[in-house]
Amino acid sequence: MSKQLVIYVAGPYTPRHQDKHNAAWEANRNVHQAMEVAWQVFEKGHIPVLPHLCHFFQIFTPEPMSYDWFMRWEKALLTRCDAILRFARSPGADQEYDNADEAGLILFNDIKEVPECHTSNKAVDES
Repeated sequence: MSKQLVIYVAGPYTPRHQDKHNAAWEANRNVHQAMEVAWQVFEKGHIPVLPHLCHFFQIFTPEPMSYDWFMRWEKALLTRCDAILRFARSPGADQEYDNADEAGLILFNDIKEVPECHTSNKAVDES
């Protein structure tokens, strides 16, 4: 049995399209994919930290947030985690992974590498 870990979920977010309409769809697709991976982490009994949810913060803010701002935010989140799961490569995910490695966090590159934890993560308390 593995202890419950706080696992940072790293993968592509930043759209590569120049066309703003396609870029919005690409960012949405990337967030959706990251949410699916975070759910798998949760189902294994761990606590996912999903920086991709900053997408909604970006939509809410009146001014666009810079890439550097997001990387500083994500580095701060990473310091509160036990491990990182890089489910896909991107410049940002690779930088987060390198930061996690330097900080001595447990490194995962595939959801299959994440051990099961028998701590309950049930969304609804059945008591």
